Amino acid sequence: MLSYSRAIRAALGLQAQLDLSYVDAQFRQADNNPEQRSDAYALLNGRIAWRFARAEVYVAGRNLLDRFYLTQRAFGRFRAGDPRTLFAGIDVAFD
Repeated sequence: MLSYSRAIRAALGLQAQLDLSYVDAQFRQADNNPEQRSDAYALLNGRIAWRFARAEVYVAGRNLLDRFYLTQRAFGRFRAGDPRTLFAGIDVAFD
């Protein structure tokens, strides 16, 4: 995984992060049959956060480019990876 973070406005507590995850092609069966391989794929994820006092408010997304990929291909079954997913949240630290 390749990740990059940067403070956008340090005085305001704004921060952005992007990361790229790459999964190479994989064999689906123990005999390493080249016809039974899963394709390689790369996913771009991101996050923007605003930190203040003991709290952080953020907006984030996974698979931002909405890439279709398979996470499992075995025994005649296929499992697709998650589509573009966007979410927001608040993290609070209690002492």
